[in-house]
Amino acid sequence: GMSFLPDLGGGRCFPQVYCVPLEPSKNESRVAFTDDIIFAPEKKGLFQLVVLLDRVDEIRTAAQALHDVEKLSQGGVITSETTFAVHDTLAAMESNFALPSGSGKVVRIATASEFAVDKRVCGGRPAPLYYDEYRMKKEVKGMLFVILRQDRFIFAACADKAQLDNAACRIDDLLCGKC
Repeated sequence: GMSFLPDLGGGRCFPQVYCVPLEPSKNESRVAFTDDIIFAPEKKGLFQLVVLLDRVDEIRTAAQALHDVEKLSQGGVITSETTFAVHDTLAAMESNFALPSGSGKVVRIATASEFAVDKRVCGGRPAPLYYDEYRMKKEVKGMLFVILRQDRFIFAACADKAQLDNAACRIDDLLCGKC
């Protein structure tokens, strides 16, 4: 029963893929499901923001675009809970990389073979077939910012900061019935 913005690609279910958290201090490949990162139990926001990037070097610019989203959304989106998903299966973060303070979590997409060899998540399961690690980007047609509802449906998929700000401003109106 929650609203979404059809003019901004809202209303579709957001796919889950495998990912590896990127932390400058760790070289360990720890495969996880994107839903477990995006919707981690400690997150409090009514909506979750996912930023879909091609390269690690795009993180700083994308994080800067989020500076007023929390205020515009009346707290519906908590920007410190943002998930940055880098769509490069070979991505790594430099040891001196520092995510802007309060910016969220960075992951890179993982391959099916990475998932298959990780006994912690794949033990006792068959190896994945027909897995597409780029499915998140494909599903939102290459949009950069995706605002997700708690039921994993897309509230809005935005190409740029202007669309993101527009969607954030509309959250309060839709939830309070002011439209």
